[in-house]
Amino acid sequence: MDCKDFSIENYHLSYRTGCMLEEPLFVLPPYFEPWNKLSIAVGDLVKEGRVRDEVHKLPLLDHTKLVGYRQLRLAHLQLSFITSGYVWQDGDKGAAKILPKSVAIPFYYISKHLGVHPILCHMDLVLSNLIIRDSYNGEYDDLTNIDCFYRLPGGEVAKPFVTVTMLVEMEFAKCLKPMEKVINLVQEYKFEKDQVYHYYIMQDIVGHLEYLAECIKDMKKAFSLMHDNLPAATFFNVLRPFLGGWGGEGNVLPDGLIYEGISDKPVQLSGGSAAQSTSMQALDAFLGVSHFGEKNEFLLSMRRSMPPDHMRFIEDLEKYSYLSSYVQDMDVPALTKAYNKCINASLEFRSFHVGIVTKYIISAAKTTNEGNYKSLDEKGTGGTDLLPFLKGLITDTQRRLIKTNRPNQEEMAKRDGKRNMYFFIGLALSGLLVFALSRKVLT
Repeated sequence: MDCKDFSIENYHLSYRTGCMLEEPLFVLPPYFEPWNKLSIAVGDLVKEGRVRDEVHKLPLLDHTKLVGYRQLRLAHLQLSFITSGYVWQDGDKGAAKILPKSVAIPFYYISKHLGVHPILCHMDLVLSNLIIRDSYNGEYDDLTNIDCFYRLPGGEVAKPFVTVTMLVEMEFAKCLKPMEKVINLVQEYKFEKDQVYHYYIMQDIVGHLEYLAECIKDMKKAFSLMHDNLPAATFFNVLRPFLGGWGGEGNVLPDGLIYEGISDKPVQLSGGSAAQSTSMQALDAFLGVSHFGEKNEFLLSMRRSMPPDHMRFIEDLEKYSYLSSYVQDMDVPALTKAYNKCINASLEFRSFHVGIVTKYIISAAKTTNEGNYKSLDEKGTGGTDLLPFLKGLITDTQRRLIKTNRPNQEEMAKRDGKRNMYFFIGLALSGLLVFALSRKVLT
């Protein structure tokens, strides 16, 4: 890739919907009608305890009849919902150890084709499930005009978990343009020799960073809608268990889940997690925020549940975003301040996330816990120890704040004045030279 021409369009991202599909499919062709019917009914069937009965009636369909990327994405969503309902229908004590081949075989090969895991993940629940009504106004709080087609148990009461997350993703979409602009401007600065033009490039970067900081703040504002729209008891007892994974210490399926017809060996996979969203990992990469040890290992593992193009987006940001080193090298107060605004906005988002986790998981485990899914009482659905992990991300982000060696704004004003003076002196001298040459030619 030419790092001087960084483009969002290379990663199947949208300036309107970000990482979400702009026009997802919601119904597969008639051949796949058994999947269509069962996946849309999973929420009701879980309440009736009938998901497994219906799965056992499913024929083994030929997944190679799926045509195109959107059909594959929808099929993955449908089979992930069916799988989650099948495994967790009866709680921890009745967790299924084997996924029938009618689901396991097509789910495995569709996942392999898409480059993701055969389990319910953020890509399915949020990124492939968006309905935008024509009256959507583009604001962070327009929850009435965003909807999801496929729903897990909990119905209308649980729906805001998905739709609020969709609004956060919509606000992240607004971050993409300034991120793209800044990366290309920093590259342009490196190759541009004109010192006066350097100054104007820097001014553009400052403007884009200030706008980006506001976009990140709006992500937090959208996230805050969770408090008023989603009851903690509904999330903890009804919805959250169906985002769980299988395998590992403390899991009710410690060896994993057997995908019948694929292998007799159980497969261990992490469940759905906010860390599977490209948004914060992309912002970290863009801003130069690094994580270490187990935190970084977990975040890297979550990328394998993202669409491969989105994972590549993060990786390329890590390669081609020289923003933090540029800010440090320039050591200009206005630039440093704009950069730090972005870091502080990210810190506010992450701190708010800690509050959400405390309310919906830590406190809910003590106050509203019905006890059907004890394996998730203290861990995230992705398998992490929640609060230590999230607080560690905050600490890593705080380390990225940059101090300038020249914080004096008066000095900055003088420096800007000198640059402007030199610029206009240069213009004046150029004008005099042109005038003198023209006189010489005339004489």
